[in-house]
Amino acid sequence: MTTFELPPGYRLTSAPDKTLGGMLANGELDAVISARAPNVFLDGKHGIKRLIPDYRAQEQAYFRKTGIFPIMHLVVLRRDAYEANRWIARNLMEAFEKAKRACLPELYQGQTSFLPTAWGNDHAEETNRMLFPANDPWPYGIENNRKTLEPFLMFCHEQG
Repeated sequence: MTTFELPPGYRLTSAPDKTLGGMLANGELDAVISARAPNVFLDGKHGIKRLIPDYRAQEQAYFRKTGIFPIMHLVVLRRDAYEANRWIARNLMEAFEKAKRACLPELYQGQTSFLPTAWGNDHAEETNRMLFPANDPWPYGIENNRKTLEPFLMFCHEQG
């Protein structure tokens, strides 16, 4: 297991028997940043609200200003694995490209579990036009993501 030291003033508390939504609902957490809204927000029974009510407009304005698209996942290779088997990098890229191409038709038809809306197809097309004018959703590679990676790394360094 890898260990690391948090910067001064930060602490880490493990709570494997709890959920973020549950901790939010019972007041253990003041806020949660998450890729998906917790169920305690969605059920409308806990008085939990978004910090920024018009978040979509704010996010779109920020994207138009900066060109930064939030990173969801990052794949890296250990140098020794790459040096020993240089084919790994190309094969991984091809596998991820193939997987992406396979899921896009489903995404644009609004059939996926993460986009179950009546206007899923229109939403996907509108989002793709705004974020990816080259018609390549979630492009791979350093150059294709430089506008996002450089500030991300700067923020990581600044925040320890």
